[in-house]
Amino acid sequence: MLNRIFKKTIIVFLIFSYYCSQAQDKFHYDAVAEKYFAVGIKHFQNKQYEEAFNIFDSLMNKLTIHQKTTGSYVMAGKSLQKMKRFNASILILKDLLKYYPTSSYTGDALFTLAVDYLYLQKNYESAVALLDCIESGNDIVLITKSEKLLSEIADKYLTSDELNLMLAGTKTVRMNDYIHLKLVEKYYHAGKIEEAKKFVEEILKREKKSVYNNKFQNLNSHLQTGKSLKIGVLLPLSKQTTGGSMQMISNELLDGINFAVKEYTMQNSSTPQVLLDVRDTDRSLSTAAKEFRKLADDKDVISVIGSLSSDETARIAEESARLGMPLLAPTATAVGIAAKGKYVYQLNPDYEVRGKLLARYVIKKMKIQTIAILASGEIVGKTLADAFKRESEKLGAKIVDIQYYAKGSTDLSEQFYNIRKSGLLLQGSKKSEENLDIPITSIQGLFLAISDAEEIGVLASQINYFNIKTQLFGSNEWYVPGNLEANKRYLNGIIFITDSYIDENEPRYKSFENIFIHEMKKHSSRYSIIGYDACRLLLNKISDGNITRDAIVNSLQSGKQFQGVHRRISFTQNRINDEMYILRFMNGEIEKLEDISFNELK
Repeated sequence: MLNRIFKKTIIVFLIFSYYCSQAQDKFHYDAVAEKYFAVGIKHFQNKQYEEAFNIFDSLMNKLTIHQKTTGSYVMAGKSLQKMKRFNASILILKDLLKYYPTSSYTGDALFTLAVDYLYLQKNYESAVALLDCIESGNDIVLITKSEKLLSEIADKYLTSDELNLMLAGTKTVRMNDYIHLKLVEKYYHAGKIEEAKKFVEEILKREKKSVYNNKFQNLNSHLQTGKSLKIGVLLPLSKQTTGGSMQMISNELLDGINFAVKEYTMQNSSTPQVLLDVRDTDRSLSTAAKEFRKLADDKDVISVIGSLSSDETARIAEESARLGMPLLAPTATAVGIAAKGKYVYQLNPDYEVRGKLLARYVIKKMKIQTIAILASGEIVGKTLADAFKRESEKLGAKIVDIQYYAKGSTDLSEQFYNIRKSGLLLQGSKKSEENLDIPITSIQGLFLAISDAEEIGVLASQINYFNIKTQLFGSNEWYVPGNLEANKRYLNGIIFITDSYIDENEPRYKSFENIFIHEMKKHSSRYSIIGYDACRLLLNKISDGNITRDAIVNSLQSGKQFQGVHRRISFTQNRINDEMYILRFMNGEIEKLEDISFNELK
């Protein structure tokens, strides 16, 4: 591949030398090239990227420059990008920009180049390419796309030093002002008020008003209000170290947090101004602890939201307890995190709370008294099963059998035969458990404590095969609509407990979603709503006058319930949110039965 690129570059150089005395936009018309270019486009549209690249590669390397030469460069670059050959794509696009600077494809090439860099986590290079695209083009659609992507990169990835470097490369007043605006926002959110003021004053005192004058004026009004409080945010934001899914979830959480602060700022002119201090854990326990300590050293930071995984959250929870910094854990579910100390609050119920709550619902609300448990031997399933069993027995129910299965098991006949045997004993039958013609009706409920949604299909059909007629119930891991739908003939009526439920017809959600789309230019997700609720909880405490770390902690422990978009939040004396939902899968639909908490199931 590299030899091919090298040969191509030599050919381009020879062509360039031969035509250096001619205008580069004067091309020879080639009917064959026109035909094959159309074939290449068809391959590209059909996602046949290798075939498309081969055609565009041959067209751009023809000795005679024709009307499709520069277009072939761009499409060859796009084809390589689709094949994830980003470095090769960059080489071709750079050749086009070097040898054909007046091409009408320059803007398209720069945007494609920016995306290549972004895939390679070269965020600064990507931003520079987008800046060049905006300043050199006249395609409004392309410019709009470039500005949107540049804004996202600047907000999430660029440092103030990198933005300062970009200022020197701007060619237009408009983009110079735009980079200044992003730099001011960066300083503002980092709490560097004096640096931000200096830039804003320079822009506002100009005789000719900036295109972004209103935004500068708005920032200036905030900068003049004085000292701000800060909320720290610790998340694994680096794609290189976390992988795509974790980075995506972190960014969605951050979107919700940013939106909450933006909404708060618009709604509260008299209450303390709040800024965010966002730190990347780099998916490292030591880095997470170090960044948490930095946040704790800043006296303006009154609380921290983080992190994503239970292991990172547990590590920073230790620092939270030691340094007296309030920590809100938005997604961690492991047992023992909140037990690290009085400053740690777990917004997501841990597996022990889930097992106990489900047991109370099943016994107190459903009046079920004889229960069997089938559980994964992995930590999630075992923790759920153990907590459920202890609480059930405490409430007087009888656990007639408990069976575990190993990860990856597909044949659970031994476990189901044992459950059948226990059921037959209850029924007073002396028949063999292997006689599947006899239905098991004496077991009123079967708790299926799975660790992964992939286990749903394995269990569902076997419950039916082993002729166990009972009420099925489970935990949050069952809340996967696609898996339920695929096994609906076996799972009709299953009940499960979950920490999150969004009714898209509910007025609170609809109002939130409309404003979120308007302000953030995208739809919300489950995780952006989780981030929003976590941050809004803190902001409500600040609005009520709780502006110190200890005041935040005392307020969180007050027992006052907070109604979020996706769930209620109230803490047990162990500082774990115990508000959950009971859902039922019935006739192909998931319906909410009720909200539950320990207070409601006394």
